[in-house]
Amino acid sequence: AFLLLYAPGSRAASPRSTLLGHLSGALTGWLSLAAFGLLDAPPALVAGVDWPRVGAAALSLGGTSALMVLLDAVHPPAGATT
Repeated sequence: AFLLLYAPGSRAASPRSTLLGHLSGALTGWLSLAAFGLLDAPPALVAGVDWPRVGAAALSLGGTSALMVLLDAVHPPAGATT
């Protein structure tokens, strides 16, 4: 919301970038959890941080970034959606 209010005319704050960016983050986050077998795992705050969670986070952030660049829909806050 900060980016949308602070710089509403920027490409990163456009509705297209906002929607595609957050969809990219949600999709790659889910796929990363699935790839590391963590879909049914408890949250890291409960179970602790281990290497599969680190791998899933790295894959998710990298995948989100790559997908936003490929779609030409960069929205930096979407990294927090992963």
